[in-house]
Amino acid sequence: MKAHQPPCTFWLGRHKFSGSGLWVYLETILPHLIERVLTEGCAVRVIGAGNEELAERLELILGEASSKIEFVWLKNPLGLRYLGHLQDIFYLGRFSGIFHGFSNVIPLFGGGDTNIVTLHDLFQAFPPSAPRGLIAKAKARFYRMMFRLLFGRRKLAAVVTDLEDTTHQLRELYPVPKVVTVIHPPLAEHFRTRSDLEQSESCEREDILLAFGSLDPRKNFPRILQAYKKFQTGAELHVVLANSHAESIISEQIRSSGIEGSKVTIHHHPDNDTLCALYREASVTLFPSLAEGFGYPIYESLSQGTPVLTSVGLVMGSLRVSQELLETCNPHSVDDIQRGIQSLLSLKVSPTLRDAVISEVQAALSPEKYVAQLVGCYFSVAKNARLCEVSQEIGNGLQPEP
Repeated sequence: MKAHQPPCTFWLGRHKFSGSGLWVYLETILPHLIERVLTEGCAVRVIGAGNEELAERLELILGEASSKIEFVWLKNPLGLRYLGHLQDIFYLGRFSGIFHGFSNVIPLFGGGDTNIVTLHDLFQAFPPSAPRGLIAKAKARFYRMMFRLLFGRRKLAAVVTDLEDTTHQLRELYPVPKVVTVIHPPLAEHFRTRSDLEQSESCEREDILLAFGSLDPRKNFPRILQAYKKFQTGAELHVVLANSHAESIISEQIRSSGIEGSKVTIHHHPDNDTLCALYREASVTLFPSLAEGFGYPIYESLSQGTPVLTSVGLVMGSLRVSQELLETCNPHSVDDIQRGIQSLLSLKVSPTLRDAVISEVQAALSPEKYVAQLVGCYFSVAKNARLCEVSQEIGNGLQPEP
C-alpha cells in the first residue's frame, strides 16, 4: 500500500431513476475510479441518496469492490426527495482527506480537507429558455443563490467540468478556484465494445432518423417534429423515450404535428443492447439541442459509426476525424434543422471512415483516461493544500507534521 495518500469520500448526490445521463455517468466511472484510488492506497467512502433500488444496482455494479469500501446510502427524509435535496445542500458530515461531489453541488458546510465539485452544467440556475410558471422561476432563483454561496463562501480546491464552454461560463459568473479542469465524461461500456462482424457491416442503411423524445425544452423535440414534417421524406422517424411519464404528451405532440403515424416508431426506455442497435440502424441521429452539459447522444451515435445532426458549440473540439460525420445547425431554426437532415442523408460514409470515427471516439472517451485525469487532479490539489498548510505552520513558528 502506498503511504501518505489521503482518504477519498465520493458524494454521488440524490437520484431518482437510472435513465438519467448523470446516473449513467456515475455507473460508468465509479468501478474504475474506486479500483484506481484503492490501488493508490486510499481509503474510500461512497455516499449516495434517493431511490433504494439504485443503491442495490450500484452495489451489483461495484461487485467485489463493495466489500473494500464504506458504502452509505441515505433515504429521502419523510419520503420527500426535495426535503432531502435541502438537507444535502447544507451538511452531510465532516470527513478527512478529499471530498468530491459528482452531481453539481457539495454541501455548504462540512465536507473534507480538500473539496472538489464536478459541475456538469449551470442549467438549473440559468435555463437556456425562460422558465415558465412560479415554481420554475423560483427554482432558478434558488439555484443561483446556491451557486453564489458555493463559489463565494465555500472553500473549493478544484472544479471539474465536462466541456470548455461550461468553464468559460463559470469563470464569467463566479469567483471560482484557481484549478478548473475539463475532463470529458467517458462512454458507457456498451458503446465501447463491438464485435468484428458488426464493425465490418456494410454502411448502406435504410433512411431512418433517430431522435429523443423529451419534455425538457432544451431537447428541442417540437422543432425536430416540425423539421421532419417539412422535409417530406420517406425516412422513418424513431423516437427514444427515457422517461415513461412523458409518453402520453410526446405521443400527443406527434399526433398534433400532423405527421403520418405509420412513419413514427416510439421506443420506450430501451435497454443498452437495443439502444446500440438503434444507433447502428439509423441513417442519422438528430440532436439539435438548445444547450447541453455534455450531450451523450452525440458521442454514443458516433461510437456506432452513425452521423449526427447537432447544434453549434456542442461538440468537444479535440475530435478531428469525427467532424466528417457531424453537421451543425441553428437549433432555433426549423429550416436549418431541415437543411442539416438533408445534408447528412446525402452523405456517403465509407467503411474506412466509419471505423476511424469509432476508434477515435472510443479512445477519446474511455473511463481509464477519465479516471487517470481525475486522480491526477485529486493528488495535485491535495499536495498543494498540504504545501499551503506547511507554509502557514512555518509562518506561525510551528514545526510542520511529517
